[in-house]
Amino acid sequence: MTRYASKRAPPIRNMKQLVIKDFSDFINKVEELNLFSSLVIFRGQPEKDQPSRAQHSGLKTRLLDWTSNALAALWCACVNPKKGDVHVYALESSTLIVKDVYDKDPFSPSSTRVFQPRLNNARIIAQHGWFTLHRYSRKAEGFVSLEDNSTTSPLLTEIRVLGGIRDDILESLDRHGINQRTLFPDLVGLCKHLNWKYKLTE
Repeated sequence: MTRYASKRAPPIRNMKQLVIKDFSDFINKVEELNLFSSLVIFRGQPEKDQPSRAQHSGLKTRLLDWTSNALAALWCACVNPKKGDVHVYALESSTLIVKDVYDKDPFSPSSTRVFQPRLNNARIIAQHGWFTLHRYSRKAEGFVSLEDNSTTSPLLTEIRVLGGIRDDILESLDRHGINQRTLFPDLVGLCKHLNWKYKLTE
C-alpha cells in the first residue's frame, strides 16, 4: 500500500485482506472491524502501491492522511477515474495514538504513531482527518510502510472494492451524504458535485 524504503526488507504480510460485494457488505465489514479497536481509521486508494505524497504537491512525506469516517475513505477510493478495482485500508489505531505530537521533534518517534491534526481547516474537519507518522529505518534508508512494520501490519486490513460496483457505491454514498460537496465544503466542491450529480460535462 505505501512504499517508503529504498532498500526494502521482504514484506511481513500479516495484513488481513477482504473483498466486498456491495455497499451494505462494506458497512458490515467495517462494523466488524470496530469490535476490535476503539479507533479504526481508513484510507481510500485507487492503487495498492500508491506512494505517500504531500497533497497535490509531489513532495514525498512521512505522513499519510487518513479518516475516521469509513464512508469518506470509500468515496476517495471509488471516485478516482482509474478503471478497475480500488482499495480501502483500515488501521486499528487505539494502541498507536500519540497526543503530544506537536510538542516533540517530528523526526524523534522510534515507532509509527497515529495522531489527529489540529482542527483548523474546513476540509480536515469535514473529512474527519487523521495522520499516520511513520518511523524512519536507518538500515533501509527510508520510512517504513505499514504492511512492512511488524507492529502495524497485524492491525491493517485491505478491503478490495471490485471495479464493477464502484458507480453503484458512489450513488449509495451520495444518498448517505458523502460526496464532493460534503467532503470539500467550498465552491469548487459544490460545483464538482453538481457536475457529477447531473452528469454535466464540458
